[in-house]
Amino acid sequence: MINLRRFLLSIIILLPINLVLAQDILGGEISYYHVSGSTYNITYVIYSKTSMSINHTGTPTTLSHDITKWENTYSHTFPGSGIYNLTFLDSFRISNISNIPNSLNEKIEMQSELIINPFQGINNSPTFEFDFSNISISGGNIIYDPNVSEINGDSLFFDIISASATNYSFPVGATINNSSGIFSMPFSQGKYTIAIKVEEWRNGFIIGYVIQELTIDTDLITSSKELILFNNKLLIFPNPTSGNFTITQLEQFAGGNITIINLMGQVVLEQKINSSTLNINLAHQPKGIYLIKINSEKESVVQKVVVE
Repeated sequence: MINLRRFLLSIIILLPINLVLAQDILGGEISYYHVSGSTYNITYVIYSKTSMSINHTGTPTTLSHDITKWENTYSHTFPGSGIYNLTFLDSFRISNISNIPNSLNEKIEMQSELIINPFQGINNSPTFEFDFSNISISGGNIIYDPNVSEINGDSLFFDIISASATNYSFPVGATINNSSGIFSMPFSQGKYTIAIKVEEWRNGFIIGYVIQELTIDTDLITSSKELILFNNKLLIFPNPTSGNFTITQLEQFAGGNITIINLMGQVVLEQKINSSTLNINLAHQPKGIYLIKINSEKESVVQKVVVE
């Protein structure tokens, strides 16, 4: 049996001052492609906020919805068979990410793993084909299709993992289809960072993985009719609140249910909707952000309230 040695390949770029102070990063990923022998082309990608006009290393491609993709590819010859961790560090993220406190001072560390094993054959990583049209709203949920391609016919396993940030918290109610990679979370306005890990399996063995981090800004999903309806249909006031607030315009949800959940996923209130207006009292709950889930037979809505 071949002896697989573990190596750590760290890709460290010394960034100019304007990049060190950049606070425009939305996400990124690393992929790799076999050239010959132990030589691979390694591509790292950064997604940034176009309107901030900050240059990054690499070839830029302007995408829709204020996003620029920066792509860098270089060739590297590895010593031989082994397990290689590929990393790239950049700074900083955009501000006001809901599930990363103080996000504008948080760096991002892209990661992937390459396993070179001649008994398993040539190994090319899965690749992400990001486009903002892959993000949508359906049934009260944010849906993201990572649109991953794999050219070797290997099996893929998708999972949600913690992003590379201090005090990161998973979006409440986030799920992923382990086979298709379709990500879903209850709709809530704001910016949310997710990290999707894609493992590559062959003959019952894992042969590598890639990770994509991405920040989804629901304010940019302007083409969704459902999102426009959400914004017009419900009125929550005051918000922020000291604990007592009112929800109006509930006519179309009559007979449905309202559930209020804290950021730990715990249900703090649940009741039937029997009028067009509801008065809610969360004064006995700790200060923080709460998700309001409203469901009926026809549709569901998730909104956010802040208790101060």
